[in-house]
Amino acid sequence: MMKRSPRVMPYFPEPQGEAIAFATDNSGYFTLSEDRSGIRGHLYFYPRR
Repeated sequence: MMKRSPRVMPYFPEPQGEAIAFATDNSGYFTLSEDRSGIRGHLYFYPRR
């Protein structure tokens, strides 16, 4: 059971989202997409508000 209710986080839609990881210094999180339909994969960083 979760201790807190889930919340919506900012996110830029990706053509083939593959992974999420949290920064070790708790400053935010990363998402990574995979190459798809000629669109190159990209590593995004979302800073903590």
